[in-house]
Amino acid sequence: MISTILFDLDGVIINSNPQIIDAWTKVASNYNITLTESDIKNDILGVTGNHTLNKIFSHLDKKTQKEVHEQVDLIEETANYDLVPGFKDFYNSLLKTNLRLGVVTSSWRRKLLNVFEQHSLTGFFCVVTREDVSASKPAPEPYTKAINFWNESPTNVLIFEDSNNGIQSALSAGANCIAINNKTQGIHYTDDFRYIKVNRDIITTPDKSYTIISK
Repeated sequence: MISTILFDLDGVIINSNPQIIDAWTKVASNYNITLTESDIKNDILGVTGNHTLNKIFSHLDKKTQKEVHEQVDLIEETANYDLVPGFKDFYNSLLKTNLRLGVVTSSWRRKLLNVFEQHSLTGFFCVVTREDVSASKPAPEPYTKAINFWNESPTNVLIFEDSNNGIQSALSAGANCIAINNKTQGIHYTDDFRYIKVNRDIITTPDKSYTIISK
């Protein structure tokens, strides 16, 4: 029984990998750093900015690291983003139900609001960003904070995540989780939202159905 749905942002609502890679690559070049494929895979995508700074920019002093982070943020928060295939139709279907919708992201509020404005996403009434927590994903705090916002039981919450850290955070918070384009974690999976349907009080995925709690 599901009353609440929470979404990650990057890789779940928006396809942001190209913009993230572009931002870090451009800023790294300003400091004579050439990013490798390994850097991008392991220390840029699906991790926090602080992780990237500690792994790739650790030779810089803290003041310079802060400047790097600010430059990357500025590029990302003003970029244009495409939605993940099928997301807008799924989102519009959810708006016709009694479900409560929220976003829990390791990104920051300015970037999130830019995405909301670009794609007219006005139905999210709970937003948790990196500014709102002391421990980022994979810690459970980001999702626990959103769940507690509605004073809801985690078992009544369905979360859509794509990164290993995000999936671990969702499961550690005690919620249900569907992986988007990530088969590595052994949980329910779908390529994107084109394969998820909402029919009255049932959400149907390729391998499982969830009943919506009536209110």
